[in-house]
Formats: sequence, structure tokens, C-alpha cells
Amino acid sequence: NTNVTLTAEAGGTVTSVKVKEGQFVRKGATLVQIDAAILRSSIAEIRENLKLADTLFAKQKRLWQQGVGTEVQYLQAQSQVESLKARLESTQAQLSLSTVTAPFSGRVDAVLVNSGQQAAPGMPMVRIVGDRDMYLEADLSENYIGSFKGGDAVEVNFPSINTVRTSRISSVGEVINPLNRTFTVEVSLPTIENMRPNMLAILKLKDYSVEAAVTVPSALIQTDRTSDFVFVISQDEEGQTVAQKVRVERGYNYDGRTEIVSGLDGTELLINEGFREVVDGSFVNDVTASQG
Repeated sequence: NTNVTLTAEAGGTVTSVKVKEGQFVRKGATLVQIDAAILRSSIAEIRENLKLADTLFAKQKRLWQQGVGTEVQYLQAQSQVESLKARLESTQAQLSLSTVTAPFSGRVDAVLVNSGQQAAPGMPMVRIVGDRDMYLEADLSENYIGSFKGGDAVEVNFPSINTVRTSRISSVGEVINPLNRTFTVEVSLPTIENMRPNMLAILKLKDYSVEAAVTVPSALIQTDRTSDFVFVISQDEEGQTVAQKVRVERGYNYDGRTEIVSGLDGTELLINEGFREVVDGSFVNDVTASQG
């Protein structure tokens, strides 16, 4: 989420720190005030000078219109007004820099300055953490390029706070990191209690799905010199229960189960105990099996 360390933009003595760590603040709230007495005094002086300059310019303008006085006097009076207005605007801008305000609503994570301390431009003042616009970044192998797009559903698990949430991918990176051959996906997150910046999360994304699939426990699949196979319960010509070797073609596997794309239709009973000791056609006495 938004995590920003605010720094001083002007130098001077810190006159007040108006927040404490853990405090919630609204956007625009004053966090730290730096001494601006000299600037305020300068602004007051410039305004007084500007009043006088405006009066003199107005008189000089009337005289110039009446043909009295020189053009140089008129232009000098005009220039003096414009110069003071520019000084006033510049000084007011400097005055605004003496106040450190919250750029967004959030919680004060750390106060890095004390009242009476001398501040300098660029000096860290306050760290604030926003409670909105939270997101998660994950680096995925380039093998998954094209597998995900914005809007895809994801499951996010935060083990440290024992929280699971569902969300959606907000953006997919277009660049492959040459160091680890990954690209970045960003996931929007709702506001979650006890969430902290840089917290570890486990992201589950679905890169493959099929409406109807035959799956079997991955451990039951064996391999010989020809192909993969499993043993299923079958009946021989005499009606006796026997083990039948069925060759299968694997698909994807996930969470201990493997998709079978050919060889089984899902109605078979697989031998799941002692399956490594049986051979094709051997009699099966105590049937211990699982359905694919």
C-alpha cells in the first residue's frame, strides 16, 4: 500500500509536531510546523511596500495620462509594483513549504523529528502509511507469459495474520526481468486489518482449467519402458476380480493429483494399496481401491 516518508522542503527550527505514531490523519492535515516567523514578517513588509507602490503607480499613471511626467517615471512605478507582486508570491510559496502536510489519508507509522530540532531541506519528518489503494506484487516465471490477464481472479493468503482474501489481477507487466526471467503481476487488495507494507503473501492463480477432467492420485501412476500406467480393478472371463494394467497419458498435475487425458474415463476403480506388487492379470482378494 502507499508508504511515504515525508521530508522537509524548507530549513528552520521545528516549532511543533502535531501528530503521534499510530494516529490516523486526513489528507491535508498539518503534521509538522517549521518556524516561519521571518517569512511572515517579510510577507507583511512586502504587502505594506506593495500598497505604497500601488498608490504611487496610480498617481504616476494619472499624471502620465495628463501629459505630466516622463515615460521613464511611469515605467519605473509600474515595474516596482510588478516586482513586489512577484516577491510576495515567491515568499508566500516559501511559507507554504514550512508546513508538512499529509498527502493522503492514512496512519502515522513513524515520527522522525522532535520540536526544537533544526530541520534542513530533504530531512525526513514523518512516515505515513495509507489505508487505501493497497496492492500486491508478485514475480512469475516467463513460462506463464500469456496465461494471465487483468481481471483474472486470484486467492491471496497472508500467513502471518492468518487471512485469506480473493481479489483480481489489476495489471500484468510487459517486461521480462533479465536477471531472474520473471515478469510482474499486480493484484488489487481490499482494506485488511493488521495489514503492513512489505508483508509476505502467498498468491494462488489458475493458469489452466477444464470443465470435466479425469484425475487420479499422482502416486498411483507408474512408468515402464513404454509409457505411464495404473492398475484398475477388472473382471476376467471367469468373473474373477483381477488387476488390469491400463496405459494412460498424463496432463497437468496439482496438489497431489494428475489429470489423465487418455486411458481412463473416470468410472474405473484404481488399486491404491499394494499396487506396486501386483502384475497385469493377478488376482485381487482384498479390494482396496479408489475411484479416478
